[in-house]
Amino acid sequence: MTLVAGSVALRSTALGALHGATVRLTFTYAFTFSYMILTVKMSTTHPLMDVVVCARPGTLVVEQRPVPAPAPDEVLIRVRRVGMCGTDMHIFRGAQPFLTYPRVMGHEMSGEVVRSPGGSSLRPGDPVYVVPYLSCGQCSACRKNKPNCCMALEVLGVHPDGALSQY
Repeated sequence: MTLVAGSVALRSTALGALHGATVRLTFTYAFTFSYMILTVKMSTTHPLMDVVVCARPGTLVVEQRPVPAPAPDEVLIRVRRVGMCGTDMHIFRGAQPFLTYPRVMGHEMSGEVVRSPGGSSLRPGDPVYVVPYLSCGQCSACRKNKPNCCMALEVLGVHPDGALSQY
């Protein structure tokens, strides 16, 4: 199979109500491996954020949702980059058995701190990445300091919504 690569800039007419945003999609496919990076630049002048949702296999829609309000011990992150891997491609194609639709994909993410709690070493503007695995902290694996083996492990973008959003 040949290697295919490219970059496409899409305007709001291509993806729905993106409010004049530009979505740049860079893709590379080789053999059975697929990897895609989606960079989204959208307006942040209102208390709502744009979110790309996989409504059902083969269908992406843009919705507006409230900007998250972090809890006192949480950090608010502006998403800057989301890597789209094979898991996301399976979700889009309807071949990922561990989730329900609709789902906001994206578990490989980085961004910048917008707000952090007092006493945190993180400051607004700091670059960050997010470990997308959520462990319970209570099962036998977690108690043995092996959260990657958690009995209730969840992955952002697969179980709870992921990072194809502004925050």
